[in-house]
Amino acid sequence: MPKKQIFGTILILVILSFICIYIYNNYKVESTTKLIANNNNECKNELVEYYKTDKETYYLYCLNDVVVDYTDRTLELNKAMAARQMDKENLLKLVSKKYTLNDGKINYYQNDELGILECIFDDKINYIIGTSIEYKEGMCDEFPYLSMFTKNYIVLDVSKSKSNYMTYLTLKDNELDEVSTISINSEYDFVEDTEYAFKFGKYKDIIGNSIKDIFEENILLGVEKVDLNLEDNILQANGEIGIKAE
Repeated sequence: MPKKQIFGTILILVILSFICIYIYNNYKVESTTKLIANNNNECKNELVEYYKTDKETYYLYCLNDVVVDYTDRTLELNKAMAARQMDKENLLKLVSKKYTLNDGKINYYQNDELGILECIFDDKINYIIGTSIEYKEGMCDEFPYLSMFTKNYIVLDVSKSKSNYMTYLTLKDNELDEVSTISINSEYDFVEDTEYAFKFGKYKDIIGNSIKDIFEENILLGVEKVDLNLEDNILQANGEIGIKAE
C-alpha cells in the first residue's frame, strides 16, 4: 500500500476517533451523585411546565429548578435531558419508589431530596417533581391541576374561525362588570346572550380576577349551560382547551 494511502487512512481513523469521543462526551448518560432541589421559597402550591419531549412532560412543583450533581460539575436537569446526559430511567434511579396507585398508572418516587410523581397515559407520561408532593385530585390528569373552581359568564358574542378552529367568545362578568374577548379551542355550540358556568382546573393558588387572567392562568375543564329551569345541560370538555386569551 502506498505511503500516501496509509497516511490518508490513518488520518481518517484519527478524525473518526475524535468525532466518536465528541459524540460520547456530549450525548452519553453520565453517572451522577445526586439531584439538588432549588426551592421556590415564595411558592404558593404552583405547577410549572419545565421540560417536554414528544411523549414526556416534566413539571416543577414549588421548585425554581433541579440541578444534577455530576462527579465533576453540575447542570440543570432540563439542560442535561436536552443534551441527552440524563433520561427518565436514570432520573428515577436517583430516587426510590414509594408506592404505586391505579394499577401502575401512578407511581411515586422519593429520596431525601426530591419526590417524583409519575402519571402514565396511553401515549405520554407526566412527571411532577417537588421536594415533597401530596397527591391531589387532578395532579395525574393529562393536563395536571391542583384544584377546581367555576366562574359564570354571559356569552355576548360568538365567532368561529375556519383557519385555526378557534372559537372567539365575548364574555361578560356581572360580578366585576367586565367585558372581554377570549378564544378557546372548542366545537361547542354556544348561544349568544346566554349564561354559562366555566369549570377550571387551577395549578397555582394566586391568580388574577379578570376574564383574561382566568383563561390564561388555568385549564378549562368543561362548560355547563346555566339553565334557569334547573335542568342539567352539561358539555364535557375533551383535553386542554381555553388557555389563550386576546
